[in-house]
Amino acid sequence: PGQFNNPWSMALDHVGNIVVVEPHYSRINHFTTGGNLVSQWGTHGRERGELSFPRAVAFTPDGSAFVSEFQIVERLQKFGPVHESVQVEIRGAGHGPREFNRAEGLSLDATGKLYVADSCNHRVQVFDGDGAFLREHGGPGAASGEFSYPYDVRVDEQGRQYVCEFGNSRVTVLDADDQVLEIIGGAGSKPGQFNNPWSMALDSRGNLYVADSQNHRVQKLIRREPATEFQLSSSPN
Repeated sequence: PGQFNNPWSMALDHVGNIVVVEPHYSRINHFTTGGNLVSQWGTHGRERGELSFPRAVAFTPDGSAFVSEFQIVERLQKFGPVHESVQVEIRGAGHGPREFNRAEGLSLDATGKLYVADSCNHRVQVFDGDGAFLREHGGPGAASGEFSYPYDVRVDEQGRQYVCEFGNSRVTVLDADDQVLEIIGGAGSKPGQFNNPWSMALDSRGNLYVADSQNHRVQKLIRREPATEFQLSSSPN
């Protein structure tokens, strides 16, 4: 217990525990902030209620968990608060609504809508809390509003979306209506540039942390006024 084999992503659960997703063992681990393992769940398989190479997890206020999966099966599942029963399964490989091609990062907004980084479809899909499809946006490319391999998405309290684009080496910020507000970064190794950014996190002040994978660093972007704009922290690495 407490050991890993190729951990993939992290999140906080509804009570503030640190959650680590392990695709190799198809399991989800919950730790206190002091590093003590408090729960571990997941059984490998492709059937409803099992996990097959999970990628990311997002928690509702009652402790229910959305989990994205790909490789053996392309799907999204919503587990109940005790993580034993499945309330929603959205399953299928493809390019249409409710279909996925390597679903990666997940984020819930303040109203309970779920945002899915459907990475190899170069789009973000949005669902309600019961798994009903609401909309999608994006599409392959490098123009404003287009995405290239979006591996992660985050939504802040105002409904702004932050899309981490592995292929375009940038972060696109959109409003709640999917309109582009700002494009951060671009390819390079200088402060404020990225080389295949992989994932992100937002803190309670709205500052953005970006895992800049091929530059082997984490960059912190500090929110400034107006609230849609960011500046690089004085300690980007």
